[in-house]
Amino acid sequence: MQEPLRNQLCIQEQLSNKVFCVCRDDNGVLGLSITVHIEAHKCTTEYMDQRIEEFLKSFSKMLEVFPQEELNIIKETLIIKKLKQCISGGFLKNEVDRNWSEIMKRQYMFDRSEKKIVAIKHVKIEELREWFTHTLNGNDLRKLSLHVIGTDPKEIEANGEYITVLVEF
Repeated sequence: MQEPLRNQLCIQEQLSNKVFCVCRDDNGVLGLSITVHIEAHKCTTEYMDQRIEEFLKSFSKMLEVFPQEELNIIKETLIIKKLKQCISGGFLKNEVDRNWSEIMKRQYMFDRSEKKIVAIKHVKIEELREWFTHTLNGNDLRKLSLHVIGTDPKEIEANGEYITVLVEF
């Protein structure tokens, strides 16, 4: 989702040069966070919120025609990335940090990385479509939209000050 979002907002519409889309796990509650930094004089935060909503609708349509084969390639790339994180430099420190995090959260799932890899392997495009439709277009949607505005756009010189629009699902 990151690349199509960046392509839409940064390249095609030229509304921002900083777009982030990440999955979040806050105390066992999974969420999707979209963060966009915009220049104050380019558009309002409400307009950016509307553009994000439009992107989510178009992404849903993109998923409808997305082939399983392409998803398999993405899954393989993600698995390789996760495996590299496990065996990268500072392996022992990473392992200690992961285990300590499990203890601090009182979840004690010390094989979380391995379970994530297994879960990624089993994702099917139909399940992804169903989840997207059910979660982002259905009754389960819970949206928090934060608009952080520093100064009135008329008062800002063209020195590149940014407004942050954070949308979490």
